[in-house]
Amino acid sequence: MGGRSLKEIGMRNIGAMAAFVIFTGALAPRVAQAQCRNDNDCKGDRICVDGVCQGPTSITPHVPNQAASVPSSAEAEERGVARAERLGIEIGVRLGYGIPKGAVASGPGSDLSLGIKGMIPVQVEAGYRVIPALLVGAYFQYGFGLLGDTISSACNSTQAQAANMGCSVRDLRLGVQAHYHFLARERLDPWLGLGIGYEWLGFSVSASSQGVSASSLSTIRGFEFVNFQGGLDFSIADHVVLGPVVSLAVGKYSTDSTSSSFGTDTSSDITDPALHYWLILGVRAAYIL
Repeated sequence: MGGRSLKEIGMRNIGAMAAFVIFTGALAPRVAQAQCRNDNDCKGDRICVDGVCQGPTSITPHVPNQAASVPSSAEAEERGVARAERLGIEIGVRLGYGIPKGAVASGPGSDLSLGIKGMIPVQVEAGYRVIPALLVGAYFQYGFGLLGDTISSACNSTQAQAANMGCSVRDLRLGVQAHYHFLARERLDPWLGLGIGYEWLGFSVSASSQGVSASSLSTIRGFEFVNFQGGLDFSIADHVVLGPVVSLAVGKYSTDSTSSSFGTDTSSDITDPALHYWLILGVRAAYIL
């Protein structure tokens, strides 16, 4: 036995056996815990999940945290979603530039642009949102006119200058309108509108010479048959919108009247009136109460 005693051999075998038992004892839980490495190690329709074979009914589906997926009110406001209902009174104002087209009457020398070549309109409007998408209301516009070539030449003539003559033109419009908003709850809200109203276009002339002053106002007026409108509202605050707007008004002057400081007033129908148009480009701001 190579000089070793049975006791030494026995002690060696006992030590080896003890080491084997300790090793297998430490390994057993790991083997028990790792029943499988992939689905092929499991029987039937069971699959390997984290080292354990499990049936389909024992697998707990992953449920996402729905609370984390719902944006906060601040995030929703930032993204322009889930905006509050827009109902109630709406007050607005517009500023822009108006371009005239068409004529006062049929025939030469009646083009509207000869008397007024443009205007700077200021419009105030008020309405009610009966539903978030529909606004109905009224408007009033005062337009600061720019004299056309014919009127401007007459007011700047030598004779007019000698009489210290001054000329001005203004345009008034009054009517009702309705707007339809396609995305009333969103941050960007495109809309279309229609209106109908009445228009007064007035030319004022004043003069003074040798202590004598005189003034007169000539007004042509008529119905505005339709006013096409469109714009894009951008929500800049909880109740405030701002954005571009464009409108095209179609009308016809029917009456011509004149009043003067001499007390002589006249009025007559316009013979063979023609259609005229106002194309207005501008910006609109509104406050929703």
